[in-house]
Amino acid sequence: MFAVYPIVPPLQRRRRPLGRFAWLMLASVAAQMAARAAAPSTVAPQSLPAAMTLIVPAQAGGSADRIGGITAAALSRILETPVRMKNLPGANGITGTIAIARAPKDGGTIGLALSTPMAGGKLLSRAADYNPLETFDWFAILGSYGNAMIVRQDHPAKSLAEWLEHARAAPRQLRYGTGGIASAAHLAGEYLHVEQHANIVHVAFANIPQAYAALSSGDIDVLFDGIPSARIAAASPRQFRVIAVTSAKRDPQFPDAPAFGETWRGQSFEMWAGIVTPNHLQQDARSPIAAAIGAMLADKAFIAEMQQAGIVWLGLAGNDASQFLRDDIVRKARQIGDLAIQPTEAPPHALP
Repeated sequence: MFAVYPIVPPLQRRRRPLGRFAWLMLASVAAQMAARAAAPSTVAPQSLPAAMTLIVPAQAGGSADRIGGITAAALSRILETPVRMKNLPGANGITGTIAIARAPKDGGTIGLALSTPMAGGKLLSRAADYNPLETFDWFAILGSYGNAMIVRQDHPAKSLAEWLEHARAAPRQLRYGTGGIASAAHLAGEYLHVEQHANIVHVAFANIPQAYAALSSGDIDVLFDGIPSARIAAASPRQFRVIAVTSAKRDPQFPDAPAFGETWRGQSFEMWAGIVTPNHLQQDARSPIAAAIGAMLADKAFIAEMQQAGIVWLGLAGNDASQFLRDDIVRKARQIGDLAIQPTEAPPHALP
């Protein structure tokens, strides 16, 4: 039915340090971040193609797709240039991220940078043949968001505590669904499996509608979905119910759902989105893009729309964005090491 990522039961599992491949990548990223932070910037005459593309390395219908749509509309308005959104899913965002890196450097392509391929995916997959700071020009970190932990409305557990009790006592492994390996949702599920001894196994889905269909049919017991997407899917309480969020704090739309950060001090599993272009962008194109993104970060209407979608607004640019990325890579490297998740050549996923 589904290809399941193999998980060793908690009592048989031993923590292992993150592999040499991941730590070498992390050290390389850190060194290149420092070098780029010190590099001077220049301003050149403004020139952009007549139409632009925002690559979103995720499937349509999910949280990244919603963020991309809001961003493309804002940039179109500010630049007075059509900015169309192009979804390029595959390999947990790595396919689309590579497409951003290889795009022409004429300013015609902007990318939505996502934490899964930029941090977790880079640490866990050798298919990610890019360096997050060496390969891209970072313009902004827009914001972060957790995942909603969703069950069917008729699930016997009425709270996170009851669900954990149910999962620990389950005679067979229950299935938890996410949008892919190396995502914050995957790390959250493995935290429940390894640290909280829930008898669960990971199922990664190619798209969010498929995951909700599996939850509805009972093929999975629980689903982790990004809050911006979950706010839409779980809007009707007749079919699904949110029992927790994986962020540090509760989400205003799900006030009764406890946050991981308040349940287990210091434990939160959040994603983020930013804006990048291929590195070494032509300077006559970089200047108007930088100015437009700077204006977007100060646009109160844009910020309000992102917040309404479930984004915790950060609005970081320049060195602040670089430092945020570095800190997140270190954080996810530690989480991956603690949970003994190993690098993979080709992350498995569920197929129809």
